[in-house]
Amino acid sequence: MMAATGVGGMLGSLSMALAREGSLVGPMLLGSLVVGAVLLVFGHAPWFWLAVTAAGIVFAASVLTNTAVQIAVQFLSEDYIRGRVTTITMSVAPMGTLLRAYATQAFGAPWAITWSGVALILISLLLWVLLPAFRRIDELCGRGTR
Repeated sequence: MMAATGVGGMLGSLSMALAREGSLVGPMLLGSLVVGAVLLVFGHAPWFWLAVTAAGIVFAASVLTNTAVQIAVQFLSEDYIRGRVTTITMSVAPMGTLLRAYATQAFGAPWAITWSGVALILISLLLWVLLPAFRRIDELCGRGTR
């Protein structure tokens, strides 16, 4: 399982590294939606091979998303505060892990993972719909779309 996450992470990194300069919003939104959707499969996977494949896909999409977010942070942050903004964006993940730990204890791991996927999909779509600034990240970073 750990090897699948490593391979997935490497594929996500390579896909961003080999991509032409283009949209950051696309990889952020697409990667988040893929992670959410595949978590639905992973949470209830009846076969080990399906869980391993899902874990690899989750990590590939997650690394793609996180890389796009960090690139946007570098473009959008002022020099004097960039390190602090980067730290804040990286510090949010443990809070989600804490919530998921409580949900796992209360409802079991499959349902905690399932609801994490549902929440990620809904939050990603809400950000897209409700925040015009999110949709304008490419423009604000001076990047074109693919």
